[in-house]
Amino acid sequence: MTEKSPTYCKMAQIGLNFDMSGMMQPCTISSYWIKDKNNNHMRLSSSTVEEVWNNEGRKQFVANLNNGIKQSCCDNCWKVEESGAQSQRQMWNEVLQGVEPVEDQPRVMVIKAGNKCNNACRSCNADTSSAWYKDAYELGPKTVDYKTWLKKFDGHRTTYKNNKRLEETFHKWQDKIIFWDLYGGEPLIIPMNYTIIKDSIAKGTSKNQMLQIHTNGMVYDKDLIEMASHFKSFTLGYSIDAVGPKNDYVRKKSKWKNILTNLQNYKRDIAKYPNMKLVIRNCATPFNVYYLDEFYDFFTHHTPVRIGSPTIVNDAPRTDISYLPNNVKQVVIKKLLNYEKADERYLGWINQTIKWLQFTPPEHKKYENSFLEFNKKLDDIRKETFVEVMPDYATLFKV
Repeated sequence: MTEKSPTYCKMAQIGLNFDMSGMMQPCTISSYWIKDKNNNHMRLSSSTVEEVWNNEGRKQFVANLNNGIKQSCCDNCWKVEESGAQSQRQMWNEVLQGVEPVEDQPRVMVIKAGNKCNNACRSCNADTSSAWYKDAYELGPKTVDYKTWLKKFDGHRTTYKNNKRLEETFHKWQDKIIFWDLYGGEPLIIPMNYTIIKDSIAKGTSKNQMLQIHTNGMVYDKDLIEMASHFKSFTLGYSIDAVGPKNDYVRKKSKWKNILTNLQNYKRDIAKYPNMKLVIRNCATPFNVYYLDEFYDFFTHHTPVRIGSPTIVNDAPRTDISYLPNNVKQVVIKKLLNYEKADERYLGWINQTIKWLQFTPPEHKKYENSFLEFNKKLDDIRKETFVEVMPDYATLFKV
């Protein structure tokens, strides 16, 4: 192990990310997918998790990071670090400091057990949200009929459904797992997540494990917090990207009133337990970055809740704020810095976002209009209007 390596990544060493499709990665940020000796993606439908963990390609990927090799599949982290902001690699190295690896299994489990979701967020896609299917089909070339096109998501729908072999492996690994990180789609409507939680509790390993769930706030489960109280610690990541009507625009099928009601219910439930926290999570994207000051103001002064640092999204130019036109980026930066209620916490919270806004990716000129072009197409499909919902922001793009 080479902790002094500038590319050392603790998450890659001890973690395993289970994708919605049934494929697997060492983490959620890398573009490296674990493949077999014939260079085919390893999937839960055809490979055991043990085979994936013991895969030589995965081991070599980790060894390269340990030995200072800057692999291109980790460019998402390298670019963020180049901008001066904190990457996921750096964040996990801090959080998991002192956690020792074991040879025969992962210790951090990132589970995305399918794409079943009740929101169709503009920064999302059909791989991550089933609510995106129709929009994605309309945006595509339509070379086949919709029913045929949907078959590409069969793995998303079936891989984690009543997967007894996977459940047995999770049960066997429970003793050495220190962290369950549960996503969706929307995790509170995916049965596998509850199977994991209940098994941890029944086996008695939950008392030594951290649990984190990322929800869009559209589901209130009255029993969730009591179940989570059996874990060493619990974080409910409450994902919100904007305030009021802007939220419902950015997150189709989301209902702002319902989100706030559920938020208050979870705040009340979590307040009973000292080992829990509720954190508002925000993804800074071109769809909402202009209003991060408004977002902070609402959750600091109007409805006080702990706010986590915005997540930097850089999976595609249309969702990446560094690709916005330079004139737009400058106005956004000025607005965020001039927020009149700014305090030390806000400045620290927003600093990471501003650093990424100031970064200019190599193909910036080619993709600087990708957000606007994509958003216009989606507006046409959804019969919504950017100008009506966000008139002051839209003006920056001269629309």
